[in-house]
Amino acid sequence: MRVDEPFLIYESPPGDPMGYLCEPRMTRLASGDILLSFRSGTTRFSADGNPHFLRSGDVGRTWEDLGRPLESLLPDRPGWDYRAASPTQLASGAVLVSVVGLDRTTAGRPLWLAYSPDPAAYQGMIPIRNLLARSDDAGQTWSAPWTMSGLTVPNSSAQMMVTLADGDILCSLETFKHFDEPGPWRYRVDVIRSHDGERTWGESAPAHMSDAEGDPRELMCWDPRMALLPDGTLIQYYYAFLNRTGGEERVHVGWSRDGGRTWALPRPTPLEGQATFPIALTDELVIGLCQRRKGAQGIVAVVSADGGRSFVAGSETKVYEHIAASAQGFSPGKNPVEYMNEMIHFTFGHPTGVSIGKERALAVWYAGNEERTGIFGATVSLVASG
Repeated sequence: MRVDEPFLIYESPPGDPMGYLCEPRMTRLASGDILLSFRSGTTRFSADGNPHFLRSGDVGRTWEDLGRPLESLLPDRPGWDYRAASPTQLASGAVLVSVVGLDRTTAGRPLWLAYSPDPAAYQGMIPIRNLLARSDDAGQTWSAPWTMSGLTVPNSSAQMMVTLADGDILCSLETFKHFDEPGPWRYRVDVIRSHDGERTWGESAPAHMSDAEGDPRELMCWDPRMALLPDGTLIQYYYAFLNRTGGEERVHVGWSRDGGRTWALPRPTPLEGQATFPIALTDELVIGLCQRRKGAQGIVAVVSADGGRSFVAGSETKVYEHIAASAQGFSPGKNPVEYMNEMIHFTFGHPTGVSIGKERALAVWYAGNEERTGIFGATVSLVASG
């Protein structure tokens, strides 16, 4: 594999206080344009976060700044921190985006606190909302947002959306306890479906469920990242978090061959790391972008020749090396709530990408320090270009 020199896609101008950028998401439109979104805010955990959009018509070489068009449309601002905005293009050609919001408004609760350390409601999470909005001009302007309905678990976080060939839309969800909810956190990944072009949701399929009683390590498959292969197969990579013992397993993978109605149970791959994003090039060729926060930190790329289920030995290639200070991955024996609340000290990651040819992909991530970060990219090729 060949990785071209990483380049800066966007950083906030010096006078713009919204300088902490993270959680990039992107999609390639039928026109060939690439629509990229990311969360912008004054800090990683500030109550003023909202999505910023860019668009490229030349496979990522240059970008048009679309600004923050949802800023005046999102409710309860400041106070709610609107973060990841995941776009998908609908069969009609319009773009749908899901926007995750976190409630930072509770008096007396530190802004950075997301997970409850209280033994009576251990690992409960602050309130989450999932809003949808629609654009008919490739991300330039957006409709008033509305709430995603039909969630299996009320306190859920939308991660990825994919539009199938029949027009159905799938969205993978991470599920959480309410902040003051007693009992164990029974984490699951649900894949929810809309049959009517985004207005109603409700049909849901579990892709993973933790086992608080029967699993001595209590595996939780976090950060579901989903991709649709040309043949209709769906692949989903997971960060394998060991909630009871502490530590991490290798990256896990699951897939669906029936349009997301049923899913193979996640199984380990040989790849070490956390959040991993699949980029489908063909039915067989998939590039996985994986962030590593243990040891040498950075982003690596690997190649799969069997639709994402395994990786070609020796294909791992460094995409980005992070040399600034950043929080580490989850260590064995560490308190999970402390680890989760220390995520405010992460300063790089969230890899994403799109195919820009049968043997090329555009990889994107964020990186910087605890005060300001930027959005970066690199072209990854399976063969060296001439």
